[in-house]
Amino acid sequence: NGILDVGIPKNPDDLSDTQIQHEAWEIVSAEMEETREKDEQRFLQIRGNGHSEKAATSLEETAPAAFNKRLDTLFVPKDGIKWGAFDPAASEIQIHQTRHTSDLELFNFASAHTLQNGGKVYAVERDRIPSGSEVAAILR
Repeated sequence: NGILDVGIPKNPDDLSDTQIQHEAWEIVSAEMEETREKDEQRFLQIRGNGHSEKAATSLEETAPAAFNKRLDTLFVPKDGIKWGAFDPAASEIQIHQTRHTSDLELFNFASAHTLQNGGKVYAVERDRIPSGSEVAAILR
């Protein structure tokens, strides 16, 4: 529902806007990290149980799945840039080493489509992607 059960345990009238923002961020960031860790464990469990059809670890898998409303959770590198094209008819991407005129940034493409279709996206440091690969995703 987007509303946390915890709140700032102080009278907001006694706090500046900056202090309220800081207190709120402490609560929200801890909740977000806990949720990310649970989703990471869920990915590792799915992958470890041999359900490879429910876990993806490449842009070639995740970008088309995101476009086709099949991604539940996506982990991408927050500094990731990968240029390419998406062919919706073939449901395939083509990765380019350098940016072409009509290219899409593919991490952004997969992230945007995941969010538009009700999924979750975590932009994390590369070494925090649970699969150790370029992306990790839980498919629907």
